[in-house]
Amino acid sequence: MKHLKLTSTIIALLFISNNLEAQNKWSIEFTPNLDFPTKNFGETKLSTGFGFEFDVAYTFIKNIDAYLGWSFNSFKVELPSISEFDERGYSLGITYRLPIIENTKHYFFIRVGGIYNHLLIKNPRGEVIQNTNHKLGFKFGIGFDYKFLEHWSLRPQINYHSLSTDFKIENVNSANLNHFNIGLGLSKWF
Repeated sequence: MKHLKLTSTIIALLFISNNLEAQNKWSIEFTPNLDFPTKNFGETKLSTGFGFEFDVAYTFIKNIDAYLGWSFNSFKVELPSISEFDERGYSLGITYRLPIIENTKHYFFIRVGGIYNHLLIKNPRGEVIQNTNHKLGFKFGIGFDYKFLEHWSLRPQINYHSLSTDFKIENVNSANLNHFNIGLGLSKWF
């Protein structure tokens, strides 16, 4: 009986997967990136950061996708009581894909959306000393979608994130964590 349930479940998942594959409307994307802050933290310069984003998208109109994602970005700073800022949170937005030439599988894309992120501020021992509340921000980006296999794409891209948040550490009451990032995404279409 247990094997029958397992076999039935696997067959059902394969059937659903085949239907999703035929529609080619869903995609998942993983994008590691380098982050370049546009402002200092008070008088202290933030280092170039690193991070990644994971998105799920649905094509609801030809060449227009709605996406939902989660991201993590980390920035080092050299202060006596602070060593790192981690930005974490969610994104929601629209991606418009513009074919390079008609009937091609390669696209330029423009991405616009909102973010709902927070900061984790860590001391030199790696302990979280402050966790800010989630705040709304925005992001936009441009990139290129290069399909190298039937359902796989590489997506080099440049994005801009803007987030303002409040906290109190070392005579600083708030921060605007605005940064550009350069990433190379890998996406799979279903």
